This record gives sequence, C-alpha cells and structure tokens, in this order.
Amino acid sequence: MTISRFLFIPPFAIALFLILSCFAFRRKYKRVRSKYGLKHSIISNLKDTFFIRAGQKLYSIYMHLARFTRWDVEGIIRLKLIIFMLVMIILILIKLTNIKLYTDEILYRFDYHSDLIYKSEPCIDEKLAFSQEMEYFRQVLKITDLSTLEKTPKDIVENSIKAVITGDTSELMQPRDTIANKVYYRIYDYYKCRKWNLVLFGAVAFFVSCILELTLLVYNFFCENEAGRELRFLKKLIILNGSIKPVDFSRLLKILGDKAKYHKKVIKEIEEMNKKNSIDNKNIYSSLIRNTKDIDMKLFYEKLDQANNYDFDQAVLNIENEFMMDRRTQARKIRKQTELIHAVGITGFMALIFILIIYLIIPWLEAYNMNQVF
Repeated sequence: MTISRFLFIPPFAIALFLILSCFAFRRKYKRVRSKYGLKHSIISNLKDTFFIRAGQKLYSIYMHLARFTRWDVEGIIRLKLIIFMLVMIILILIKLTNIKLYTDEILYRFDYHSDLIYKSEPCIDEKLAFSQEMEYFRQVLKITDLSTLEKTPKDIVENSIKAVITGDTSELMQPRDTIANKVYYRIYDYYKCRKWNLVLFGAVAFFVSCILELTLLVYNFFCENEAGRELRFLKKLIILNGSIKPVDFSRLLKILGDKAKYHKKVIKEIEEMNKKNSIDNKNIYSSLIRNTKDIDMKLFYEKLDQANNYDFDQAVLNIENEFMMDRRTQARKIRKQTELIHAVGITGFMALIFILIIYLIIPWLEAYNMNQVF
C-alpha cells in the first residue's frame, strides 16, 4: 500500500514534540526553581529509584563516564530514561499503526493472500463473494484464537472452517476450499498483527538508550590526553598561587574553576560544598576519591584535601615532588625508547648486511660446480 511508505511520520512527529516539550519543561522548571527556591525536582532522585547511590560500583562507573562533561549521574539517568521512553512510545505507535493498516487490509481487501492451488477464476460478483467470505470470517473469529491457530496444523483448522461453511454450495460465489483457505489466512494475520512483544520493545529501547554510554566512552577517549594536560596545568596553578602569601583556598578554587574545561564540574562542586557549613570538608574529598577510578585524579583530590584541611605548603611541595618524579619517569621512558631504537637499528643493519652478503654469494655458488671437487 502507498500509505505504508509514510508510517514513520506520526511516530516521528510525536517523538519530536515530546523532545521539544522536555526541553521546554526543563527550562520552565529552572525558572520556577530559581524563583521559589526549590531544592529537588520530580526526578532529581532517579539514581535512588534505580538503586544508584554514592559509593556503589554503578555510581562510580557513571561518575567515570561523566568526568569530562558537565553532566552528573542524575542527568545521565534522566536522559537515559527519556530516550528509553521515547523509543518505547515510537515502537508502540508504529505497532498501533501497523495494526490499523493490516486490519483494514484484512477486512476490506477481497484479493487476499491464499495458497497457489486455491487460486480460482475471477468472480462474476466480487461484492457478493466478499460479503460471503467475511460472514464466515466473523463466525470463525468468535470460536478461535491465536494460540489455537499456532498449536493446530493448518489443514485441521481449514477443515473446521469448512464445517462452518454450511448450506447449498451452489450459492457460494467461490469454491468452498478457496473460502476456507482465505478465511484461515485472514484470521491468522488478524491475530498475529495484534500480538504484542513488550519484552522485545523494552530490549530495543534499552539498547538504544545505551548509545548514551557509548557516546560518552567515545568522547572520553578523544578527551583523555587533553584532560591530562589540563590536570597538569591546574597543578601548576596550585603551585603558582601557593607561592603568594597569604593563600586563600576559596579564591584558588575559583581560579581553577575559571581556567578548567574538562574538570570544571568537579571543581565547582568542591567550591560549592566548601561554602556549606553543614558538610565536613574531609568528607568532600573522601567521597570523590572513592568514586574515581583515575589514579591521577585521586592524587589530585588528595593534594586538594591536604591544601584545604591540613597544610597548603606541604601540598605544594608534594605537587612539586610529583612533577619531579614525572620528569624522571619520562626521562627513563625516553632512555628506554632510545635504547630500543638503537637495538632495532643495529639488528636491522646486521640483517641488511647478512642479506647483501647472501645476495652476493648466491651467483658464485650457482656458477661453481661442486662435482669438480670429487
């Protein structure tokens, strides 16, 4: 059917409308929250709903995925749920559209699917023939279901349909076997198109929503080197600001947050939590260290914890020692790479000389007759 080419339009339009509505609602809710001072939105605790709490392994995984973005765990779960619901809605709408189209074809199309052996001559009165066929279709529809059709062989079901077709066969506009065969396919398709597989829909929606995690993995892969360089730059800023006395840690955090790109989110979180009197500063860093897999970030949090809660000068000294150790490690790597290059070069040079010698000796060996020795 021509209309089947445009089945994607209603689900696509509804999905687009829902996406725009979500963004509009989020923008409106931000204005309401800033006006009335609301602290939690309706889905701000989605991580608790899905048992994703701080300190758990899944929470650490999502923290690791979002470390170079401005998203938090709640934001990722929220977006994942929105994608899941949108895909489910699209699949359900497509299913409903297909049910409507297939039902119209079953109920209003005379030349319906049938086996080749039951193809009959064209009817003189197709309207009367179709009305007879649909009358038997409605009678059989009341006494059968999909499970019966799937469990029972096709010929047995057709025989039961023939038993329903009673009366004078001379009054039938089509052969009795043809009517039974066409009614069987109509009923089977009628029930088949109405069979829902929500488990499959949920699996498809879940895998589509996993594209979000895949996107974050790809993004983190390309940002890894830049984030590492930025982290070294932030450590140098700590050393630079630590040399100016007196040292204001809150001002240092503000400078780090302004200069950072990939680590701006976590630095802003530390800055906001330091402003709250109800939170112990030591717990701030312990939670971050526990939920981070990157060793360099763990060491960075340790230095911030030391500068904030213990001795800033000692933290600066530790960062300087860390840079010194990194330079020594880098020098060792360069020395090993140089030695490897030299070894490969010498080995390749000796192999080349060996190949040249063999190349020069082979013509002489071919020209020399070994039989002359004996």
